[in-house]
Amino acid sequence: MTREDLYSLAFRYKKTRLWLRLFDTQVFAVRTEKGETIFICIMGRMGEHISVAVYPENEFYSYYHFLDADPIFDDMMRPDSFENYISSSCIQCSFENKDMMHPSDLEEVREYARSQGIRIAGKNAFPLFTRYTPCMYPWVVNSEHDLELLAAGLEAAIALSDDLDHNASLREQLRRIDSKSVHEVPLFVHTPEGYRHSGMAALPPRRGASYPSGNYSNEEILRKIRSKRKKGIIDCRVTWLNNPVQEHPDDVPYYPAILIAVEESDGKVMSMSLTRDYESGYNQLLSEFMATLSARKMRPQKIFVQNARTFALLAETMEKASIDIAQKADLPDLDDALFDLYDHMLATDAGAVEPGPAEPADFSQIEKGLTMMLTEIEAMGDELLRYLPEEVTESLSELSVTPGIPTALKERIDSLLRRLDGLRQDSRGSGNNKRGKGTSRNEKAGKSKKTGKGLARAEEPLSYVISVSPYTGCYRHIRVCADITLEELHNIIQDVFKFDNDHLYAFFMDDRAWSHWDAYFSPDNREGRSAANYRLRDIALFKGKKFLYLFDFGDEWCFECRILRAITENTTGYQILRSKGAAPEQYPDYFFDDEDDYYDDEEEDPFE
Repeated sequence: MTREDLYSLAFRYKKTRLWLRLFDTQVFAVRTEKGETIFICIMGRMGEHISVAVYPENEFYSYYHFLDADPIFDDMMRPDSFENYISSSCIQCSFENKDMMHPSDLEEVREYARSQGIRIAGKNAFPLFTRYTPCMYPWVVNSEHDLELLAAGLEAAIALSDDLDHNASLREQLRRIDSKSVHEVPLFVHTPEGYRHSGMAALPPRRGASYPSGNYSNEEILRKIRSKRKKGIIDCRVTWLNNPVQEHPDDVPYYPAILIAVEESDGKVMSMSLTRDYESGYNQLLSEFMATLSARKMRPQKIFVQNARTFALLAETMEKASIDIAQKADLPDLDDALFDLYDHMLATDAGAVEPGPAEPADFSQIEKGLTMMLTEIEAMGDELLRYLPEEVTESLSELSVTPGIPTALKERIDSLLRRLDGLRQDSRGSGNNKRGKGTSRNEKAGKSKKTGKGLARAEEPLSYVISVSPYTGCYRHIRVCADITLEELHNIIQDVFKFDNDHLYAFFMDDRAWSHWDAYFSPDNREGRSAANYRLRDIALFKGKKFLYLFDFGDEWCFECRILRAITENTTGYQILRSKGAAPEQYPDYFFDDEDDYYDDEEEDPFE
């Protein structure tokens, strides 16, 4: 199977427009020429991700994860959504826009199209072959076996499309398997004349999730922990960092697994341990967590874990240490820490950190990653450095006193910590009421109830730091006064992204376009609540809150907004704290820059 053969099948499949006739839950089975059974999912009915996904029989479990996923699937700041996303295990032929293609893939497709006299035109026109492996970044298909399975899936999908019009029994058999009562799907079998519909095939049985149990046997550490008086509550979760790591240009990037632990007394991160591969490194995470408890002379009164994976890792060891453990989904302090961590990784591109070392005192494997991270933090201006997440500061403090750390790294960390401490002292001296290091969220002077996420009523926010993003990879972090109106926020966003401010707009505070549940419209719209009459302080904004700003009701420019900080300092005007990516053109040149890529009439679409 050559890539040219695969491109031929991909372009033939696209002409069928099968994704307009099937839902992604109408799965069918294929028995290949070599007797393997694969399952095919057709994606694209909503017009967002046009793809043929091929699941080998032993990988179909990840499709069940897709069926069971939370409907809010695309919020990668939510650990559950992100973990579901990276659990995919399949091969895909997707159809992408030109700007989503790697230059080498783009040139390969164009070269094939030129050799075959094919005009590539319109949206989602370029075929891309991708391998999805759990906890790995989606990567180019390199395996000859995967190419063969993908070709079989495309060829069978073309055959199914041909059969749909005249085969009533096939249409009846293509039932949506999101109903758990469906146990069989249509089967297509390879014959000398091509793939033919041939009865039904049983779906692989669902299997319950199983997670490795931690095995900890250091009796000396266990004895030290048991000797301490029980005190405090710790929240824990195993998850994965949302930035991939690539150690060599030829390697497939991977997402490092992390065990994060947060103290409920002050919401600070107690420890964060990394490993490249959870299946082989979970005991390393457990050992480092226990070493941290021992070093801090702690025996928690209770440990809460947020998912079954973390419970399986810790349960047996906590019993040995005489520590109570329970699973609990709602852990606000842990959620806050994870949100700050994910946001920090996205904002600074600091995810390319080497995985944790085999032994805590051996820094040889992570020195490069630490050096990169320190360089990025040191380059921040004082204004931005004030908003460095507290868990990062806490981790740096722990790292500074860890045995075995190289002298040069320790000196840089200590210098950075002194700079951070100086900024905090300056802030306190000028009347800033932000919490200093070691200050509890509920200080004895005023244990007022929290509102939103961790904000006390006594500390009404005077300003917000808002991330505004028109598309993935482009954002502006802006600081604004809480007293401005939504109309003023609209004007600021227009100014920041250099738009002409010549159309109607709306804010949808439930983050859903055209939802009237909590929406505010431009005054000229003459319907709904006017954005000119509501100030930010009038709306229930809190750290982590997401809402949608939609501009131009014709072109529908959508800007994803998220509250990064709610702070007690006032702001005059607005400040851009961080900027990434080129702002979109409000009125782009719609002519393609390549003659082969251009058409402006729907009738010229070669796939009609």
